[in-house]
Amino acid sequence: MNAKFIGKKVNFVDYSLSEIGFICNFATNRKGL
Repeated sequence: MNAKFIGKKVNFVDYSLSEIGFICNFATNRKGL
């Protein structure tokens, strides 16, 4: 149960980081234009 919970937490962090990266890339691209 603990391992599953940790796995879920890691997935959530991974997802959040990719979301932040996407937003940062989007903002950078708009600045470039």
